[in-house]
Amino acid sequence: MVLPLTRRASQKVKYQWFVAVLAAASFVAGMQIMVIKQGIDGATTVAEIPDGLIGPYASVQENTKSSIPIMELLSDSSSFISTVETLYEKYGSEIAAFRPTMRTWCEKTDSCKFTDFEVEMMYMLIREVKPQKVFEMAPNRGFSTHWILKALTTNDETSKLYSFDIHDASVKEMTKEFEHRWIFTLGDYEKLLETEELKMDGFDFIFIDALHTEEFSRAYCKKLLYPHKSKAVVAIHDIVANKYGGGRESSEVYKYMAFADNIKNVFTMSRFAMPTLLGPVVNAIQQLHKIRSAHGIIMPCSGDECKEALYDSLYFKNNDAPTIFFQLN
Repeated sequence: MVLPLTRRASQKVKYQWFVAVLAAASFVAGMQIMVIKQGIDGATTVAEIPDGLIGPYASVQENTKSSIPIMELLSDSSSFISTVETLYEKYGSEIAAFRPTMRTWCEKTDSCKFTDFEVEMMYMLIREVKPQKVFEMAPNRGFSTHWILKALTTNDETSKLYSFDIHDASVKEMTKEFEHRWIFTLGDYEKLLETEELKMDGFDFIFIDALHTEEFSRAYCKKLLYPHKSKAVVAIHDIVANKYGGGRESSEVYKYMAFADNIKNVFTMSRFAMPTLLGPVVNAIQQLHKIRSAHGIIMPCSGDECKEALYDSLYFKNNDAPTIFFQLN
């Protein structure tokens, strides 16, 4: 897509904001955007905003050099399935071995509402990028917490998970083998930021699944994500929750993605939109089931059942997988 922009000096600020919105739309469209800028002096420059790259044009070229390779591949429709297949080849047997343990855990707690596609992707990303300091808000009873800790303990002896919540139900449900790698803090994250008991910059993987309101998501985008200076993989739940990309808190997250200058390589495991809303992979669910069954995660499917996102699910009878994943900085 080629977009001519005015050369008038009075339009300079509008240009920056306009391109920021287009860059955010690259997640939705999954397309290459070409921008032609005609300057005050009559000179014309052309720049390309890569697929999935979010942020104002001025910072685009500065940030492309620091992409996390796996995130760049997953955010590109042309490489998405092959990259997912590679990840499952590396880590699929681990997922298959851990599923029975977590199914028993789910039956005991009745609290496993983070769905199969997205929890497996988060596990594989942690195994692949090997973060040392993971942030989680909020664990609730601890389903996602267990998957994160399983990945960390498989990675190395040093990485840790720091979980924050306003209740401590997850403490009661934590498996003993993971306790030494887990630091739980009871309290409101905003108050913890004010007292400096919470400092975000050391975290290199951030998972947010908390209060699902626009006010709350507006606050965490401003207070947790925007000031963050170090490179991190981010996963936010309940964003791409329907075929139009909507969710209970999604509008504020999308606004942040449109105008922040520290986001790129955006994708989702949503059954409506893998990896992007307007650039979805054809038959993504069928292909994903085929890959997962090849590694013993689910039973082989046939016919129309292969089209069902819920086929042979772990526990929760919903697999909309609304988490949005992206790279921060």
